[in-house]
Amino acid sequence: MKKFLHELQAIKKILMLHNTDAIDEYLSQITSTEVRRKIWMNIDGIKLQKDLVELSGIAQPSVSSFLDILKYAGLIEYDSRNPPRRLIDYTPASWFKE
Repeated sequence: MKKFLHELQAIKKILMLHNTDAIDEYLSQITSTEVRRKIWMNIDGIKLQKDLVELSGIAQPSVSSFLDILKYAGLIEYDSRNPPRRLIDYTPASWFKE
């Protein structure tokens, strides 16, 4: 079982590397502002929505709306009782240079 899991993780890495450009483009369309990018970067499966509101500096309804967009796009798992969790644990390298 351990070997199988290791092989799946290796396949995941290969697919991520192969599709980096497409993932970058898709994320950039959805996270079209600096604030949205900041929210995406802070989604870690631990921080609650209220924490993301504090970190982003924008109103709760705006954060909630963006989380709904990410959920609808299939990028996160989220319900209001639990912290959002990214399904694609990836942030474009270019975001760290800005």
